[in-house]
Amino acid sequence: SITAENVNPDLFITAHSGDITLNNITGFVNCVSSFGKQNLVQIKGDIKTRSSSGELFIKSLNGNADATSTFGSQKFENVSGTIKCTTTSGNIEVEHLNGNLSSRSTFGDQDLDDVNGTISATASSGDIDLEDAKGSFTLTTTFGNIRGTKLTLLNNCNFTTSSGNISMQVSND
Repeated sequence: SITAENVNPDLFITAHSGDITLNNITGFVNCVSSFGKQNLVQIKGDIKTRSSSGELFIKSLNGNADATSTFGSQKFENVSGTIKCTTTSGNIEVEHLNGNLSSRSTFGDQDLDDVNGTISATASSGDIDLEDAKGSFTLTTTFGNIRGTKLTLLNNCNFTTSSGNISMQVSND
């Protein structure tokens, strides 16, 4: 396991087996892990993370995130910035994002809640659920459903599925 707290310079961390836990970091963070969780909390700076066989949890980020994982879910909470995330055999969950999202999942669902920005989400063999979001949305699934509730559309939006259902509740005033 690797743990760091209250650190100001940039961090470059590699863990071949074991968890990475970072708290209250200011600066660029680059994490690579296999067979362990990554918990990154209260980060002021950009994050680039790669994970194989482990969960990724990012909370209270003031910066951009670039995350790729295989065999593990990704969860983002309270982010101000842009998220670019890709996962194979894992779910993506985003709660409270003020910024743009580009997400891609294969064999996993996406649950996107309270997003204010542009969203481009693609799921192959998984559903996309979007709730309480405001912005421009391009949502695409192959073998999955798209559901949206309490959406405010600011620009043109595209919702596409092959072999799935689309259900939208729009609340534009």
